[in-house]
Amino acid sequence: MRTPRAGRWAAITFAAGLSAAACTTTPDAPTASATATATAPPMPAPAARRDAQGATSFASHWLDLVDYGYRTLDAGPLRDLAAPSCQACARLTEQLDRDKAAGASYRGGRIHFRSAVPEGPPEKQTVTALFDQDELTVLDRAGATTETVPANRTIFVFALDWAGTAWRTTAIKLGVEKP
Repeated sequence: MRTPRAGRWAAITFAAGLSAAACTTTPDAPTASATATATAPPMPAPAARRDAQGATSFASHWLDLVDYGYRTLDAGPLRDLAAPSCQACARLTEQLDRDKAAGASYRGGRIHFRSAVPEGPPEKQTVTALFDQDELTVLDRAGATTETVPANRTIFVFALDWAGTAWRTTAIKLGVEKP
């Protein structure tokens, strides 16, 4: 078993310095190929509001979609919520697409939302979200472990813009937990 290469680590841990979602490594834990028929979680009603509560709900939903993406390797729902300027979003969705095309699957990688703090004007929110991730194991087409991303606690700082009738993620940065 290898530890992640720098390139994959950056993408799987959610791009350039962002930490990855975690999963359990028990043999019966679902893999992306085993749950490919799962349905993406629907957008929660509060996420349709152009205010701090709506932005917070949107950021939480975005993390739910990362969790869904790790289970299914379906990057579509995440891609739909990202603005073209979101480089971290593009790196994550491109990694999911590459792994799906290569026949890889993920074991674990579950995301556990803990809290979020919004700030900014109603149409341009910054949401600092804290979440835990279980260990993520990447399996190749044959089912052999190729990489492991350790469990972690992570803070993402979402830059969100209200785009007419919905939020869009314009950037995501790694945050720092204050003591």
